[in-house]
Amino acid sequence: MVAKEEQDKSREEKAEEEKPVTTHVIIILDESGSMYIRRNVTIRGFNEQVHEILDTAEKNNATENTFITLTLFNTNVEITKFAEPISQLKELSLDEYKPNLLTAMLDAVGFTLTRIENEIEDSPDTHYLVIIISDGEENASKEFDYDAVGDMVRKRTKTGRWTFTYIGAEQDLTTVSNRMNIPQQNTLYLHIEDNFVLQKSYSRIAKAAKRHVTSVMTRSKIDDEFFDDDDDDGPPPGGLLH
Repeated sequence: MVAKEEQDKSREEKAEEEKPVTTHVIIILDESGSMYIRRNVTIRGFNEQVHEILDTAEKNNATENTFITLTLFNTNVEITKFAEPISQLKELSLDEYKPNLLTAMLDAVGFTLTRIENEIEDSPDTHYLVIIISDGEENASKEFDYDAVGDMVRKRTKTGRWTFTYIGAEQDLTTVSNRMNIPQQNTLYLHIEDNFVLQKSYSRIAKAAKRHVTSVMTRSKIDDEFFDDDDDDGPPPGGLLH
């Protein structure tokens, strides 16, 4: 009797391991006026990130279970791509990304997380990676404040299936980390001195995202630190979607 119960348990555990993992990658990207001079390299950076994730999904036979959401924010918030299958995703273009106005970062995070909660069916096999990129401090949100967003982040992180990262320039990342409940090791200073340096930063984000998503798709242990010093090894390869 005991042997049969152990066999049944083993079968259940094996079946659980064979279930496909659903991966949502959510990129919340600054489109305020200060990003205008970085417009081209930012578009390339987004496309590179998606290319790396698509490549990972294809290698792990996970394209049908991998989705991308893109939220652009300035004074306003627009979710331009919502849970789109990565295999069908088109590259971000100049027509879609037109930086102007101010920085409503908190509204962007709040509205995006709320919509995901309302419209995406959650399960124990669904994982979420949220990448927030902003080149300046919050200055325009009307609906959400740091307390509200920090609470949303904390509750989701506790599930063990949500990972939040914050990449920012010209701001105190320690303060942002504390106020938003994003681990310090999941933040990165965005170097914006020139486009070459910025490309390297975007490339580092893409490599970190690829490593994280690979761990999720293969049910491997996820690193406590999202970024790795080994990622910062030179200019980006410039890969595009195919």
